[in-house]
Amino acid sequence: MNAASPTASKSIFSVVKDTVRKHPVAMVVIGLVVGTATVGGIGYGKYKAKKKQNEGKNELPEYVKDFNNAFRVYLEEVHAGNLNESTLDTLIKYLNQMKERIDSDESEISFSSEQVGSLMNIVFDYTRQLAKANSYKVVKLRKPEIVSTEESIDGLQEYLSIQKQIFVMGL
Repeated sequence: MNAASPTASKSIFSVVKDTVRKHPVAMVVIGLVVGTATVGGIGYGKYKAKKKQNEGKNELPEYVKDFNNAFRVYLEEVHAGNLNESTLDTLIKYLNQMKERIDSDESEISFSSEQVGSLMNIVFDYTRQLAKANSYKVVKLRKPEIVSTEESIDGLQEYLSIQKQIFVMGL
């Protein structure tokens, strides 16, 4: 008789969550993979929407490329354990540009709830870890809730702003 393994009845997300809890470095690696896939998915979705509008134009908008590149560098530095304030500033700048495009109805960026949930959890967890490592008391750090693209970007802005405050306080 075959005994089922303990993880057989767990979802892939439960297994990943357990692994991340036991091995913090796994969070960064998983974060890099999920973040890159999320950013790539955002860029690809934007590319497909723009391609429908302009059949002859085959290029992503610059602000999407800029955000993708800034987020990739951010994840690499987080993974290496040496996030630079300038990288954080650049990511905040490009996230703000995306928000401006969405607010002005100039863009139709859409996230799947799974993509944005993963992205927000990565940034949330890193914010929490950075605050703890630097004895920084966070007054308001809400667990991510994905309701809309706009609120998701607001959440990312909030977490990145807290990270920036930690740098300013003397990291």
